Amino acid sequence: MNLRLIVLFSLVSLTAKSAAPRSDLEIGKAQYEAGEFKQAVGHFHLALKANPLDTDSYYWIGLSEQALADIAVPFSARHYSNARVNLIIATRLSPQRRDCRRALFNLLLDSPMSSRSALQQAATLLREVSPNDLEYESMRQQWEQALKQNTAAEDRVEKLLLFVPQSLISIRHSPVVSPSLAIAGSTAPQNHRCVAGTELSIWR
Repeated sequence: MNLRLIVLFSLVSLTAKSAAPRSDLEIGKAQYEAGEFKQAVGHFHLALKANPLDTDSYYWIGLSEQALADIAVPFSARHYSNARVNLIIATRLSPQRRDCRRALFNLLLDSPMSSRSALQQAATLLREVSPNDLEYESMRQQWEQALKQNTAAEDRVEKLLLFVPQSLISIRHSPVVSPSLAIAGSTAPQNHRCVAGTELSIWR
């Protein structure tokens, strides 16, 4: 009799757990894994309404927007911009989160929207990483490789522009700030976004 009661209570407990509603964050993650990125973003935003300072929600919105950008080429600029903003917020809310930091760093360097401005932002991010951090060396090498590729691309463009009348073009060079320089010298433009009373610095 006691054994039957134990089995019955166990079944009731399992049924109750399976019937418990999942959070919007959990639903969003499941939709992300299923490739339903647009629906996932919607649920992550609903999760933010319940908790406006939830790092996970911003992080997963960033990943979802990046995935949408990857499949929306050549109309991906808006999604990349949304991904960058949300990953910056996630990184600022939880500076100790390596996954947030690395996702933002990779986006700045590897996306088709990567630019000298993005290199500056990545350099600022790299300066915040301790040289003793396990990821520092690989991040430094990744940044240097991106810098070389960006410089080579600009050199090719400048060579092509030699055949264009100078009266039709205006070239402005924007120096990239090395990770070794002090952050006070950064020229990266700034914008500010207030999230539930918390002011966060966002690169534009």
